[in-house]
Amino acid sequence: MKQPLIRPEARKALMEWREVILGAGFAVIGGNWLVSGTGLQPILGLLFVLGGATFIWLGYRRVRFPEGGAGQGMVEVTERQIAYFTSTGGGAIAIDGLARVEVRSGSDGISWVFTVESGESLVIPGNARGAEGLFDALVPLPGINYDQAVQAARAPGSLAQGPDTFLIWQKDKRALH
Repeated sequence: MKQPLIRPEARKALMEWREVILGAGFAVIGGNWLVSGTGLQPILGLLFVLGGATFIWLGYRRVRFPEGGAGQGMVEVTERQIAYFTSTGGGAIAIDGLARVEVRSGSDGISWVFTVESGESLVIPGNARGAEGLFDALVPLPGINYDQAVQAARAPGSLAQGPDTFLIWQKDKRALH
């Protein structure tokens, strides 16, 4: 049997960090053009450096937050709507109708809690298939605190303590009326 060129663990790590690696590559090429280029190259170099820095930031943010996959249900994000499908129910919410977004950390992992203006909530396990898309779906929310979400993912919640809840976004109360 043919041996793979890259070990599966190394391949997984490279795939996990691919955006950071790609961003670093763009930043290095852009930095070289910025410093030693002539004509339009310095301008393109600056754009490459800025684009690379953006990729690094986005990639690092994703690496710090656990990905979905083996949990119950499936998440689908389409056109500013989050849908959660499971054999026991599920639901869908519009991102524009959100009033509050929380992340709960407990002994069984994390859960996203989306509350709409009417007070109804949709709870999505963080390990549901497609849950990694929730980070990108929430980008339009002004002032969202991704650091709180990452802190929730790292929190050691236990049954004795009960779940820890981290508020990562709340609609401005003035905008509710």
